[in-house]
Amino acid sequence: MVKGRKKRKESFINLPPLDKGNLCHERTIVEFVVKATISADPILDANNCVVVVIYEGSCKLAFIRLNKDTTWTYVDPRLEYIGQSLDMVQDVVHVKEKFYAVKGGGQLFSFDIITQSKQLVAEGMQHDDMEEKVYLVVLSDKELWMVRRYVAFGDEDRVTKKVRIYELDFDKHEWVEKETLGDVALFLGDNFSISVLASNFLGCRPNCVYFNHDHDRYCGYLRGCLHHDFGVYDVKSQSFSQSFAPNITALMKTTKKPPYWVVPTFQL
Repeated sequence: MVKGRKKRKESFINLPPLDKGNLCHERTIVEFVVKATISADPILDANNCVVVVIYEGSCKLAFIRLNKDTTWTYVDPRLEYIGQSLDMVQDVVHVKEKFYAVKGGGQLFSFDIITQSKQLVAEGMQHDDMEEKVYLVVLSDKELWMVRRYVAFGDEDRVTKKVRIYELDFDKHEWVEKETLGDVALFLGDNFSISVLASNFLGCRPNCVYFNHDHDRYCGYLRGCLHHDFGVYDVKSQSFSQSFAPNITALMKTTKKPPYWVVPTFQL
């Protein structure tokens, strides 16, 4: 189901289930949908809305066109490039009438829903010694940012140690690291990563990256992490701080669900 914006009775769009034949038999369908993203408002512009999901253990892609398709189309991960494949995808977004999918290290691919063509957009960068989560943030049709979040694991814990931000140069097909975000604040999460102008929201800190303890591919909720990898990264000082209520960790343990960012439709 995809959340909409209108009345309660219209707030969900029912989608057909993923084909179990494409999923590992040891997991349920719900557990294997890692993330979903859309190309348009599913309520106001349903005829132009495409839903893309990252699914199952090897993080492949599938899509469905609202009001047009009755079943999911599974994106063939094979590519023409030697040694490349469109799997182990960490994030996917819609920009310039195409979907962009990123893998670890920042390797970026685009694919066209209509032609089913796939292209390598930007090469990946050298991997760090730490595990990383990669997020894509769309600021406009001309601005696509990537955040590489490096995490370290203890016996029962996960801690974010480093954050690096990049902007895609669409002409040169390469990532350019950003030294400052200006008035922009980024919010990272598996449900959706967003950007806001901090000056529009009381208490929001500019030039910062807010992150929560979302579901990760390495530890998640399988190894009993304490679920308190929340915080704010200040780009200028390159420092971390905490800015969340202390009861959030307890709430996550109770619900066993990651938190979600919500963008208010009003200014404070």
